[in-house]
Amino acid sequence: MDQQKTTFILYYFLEHDASFHARYKSQLDKLKQEVIMPVEAVWMKTFEDADEKQEDGDLQTDGIPLSTPAFRTHESVELDDLCRAIGSQLAQIGDELDSKMQPNLIADFIRKMHAQLPDKDQLDLVTSVVHTVFQDRTSEIQPEEYLAVCTMLLVKKVALRAPDLLQKTFRVAVQFINQHNLVRVNDRGNV
Repeated sequence: MDQQKTTFILYYFLEHDASFHARYKSQLDKLKQEVIMPVEAVWMKTFEDADEKQEDGDLQTDGIPLSTPAFRTHESVELDDLCRAIGSQLAQIGDELDSKMQPNLIADFIRKMHAQLPDKDQLDLVTSVVHTVFQDRTSEIQPEEYLAVCTMLLVKKVALRAPDLLQKTFRVAVQFINQHNLVRVNDRGNV
């Protein structure tokens, strides 16, 4: 899955119950301003570029030329809705796996992330934590989906305990998920 879709899915996973924690919600709003909105702008540019390639003056059946903003908005809204649904679905699975993330594991992760590790070491740290949780896997969930949910749950747990690490952990988690191709969406929008 491309980085933009992963970014939105993880954001919607985190947004799932953000209303319960004021500091968490505040950091999530900041993440939206600094990470999500710029990615959304790139996403819209992608739709504009695709429209320009298709533009030949043809009209859709509703009489609107293909290159109008209404066409792009409709397509981007569908993709956004799909990412929101997937994020929510994975968050529900995350609620079931919540107890698998031991507090001492999260505390150790937070301590190490505050140490200003290089990018590669941050990725290795996420890998280590996620694989530690994965070893205790007893669920019927597919291994890739389990790893993706554990990664997203790690971001959430870190953000709840150390909101200042949300953006850094978010960025590394997106990289980890993409690197391991953990979230795949079929043509019908199912994970």
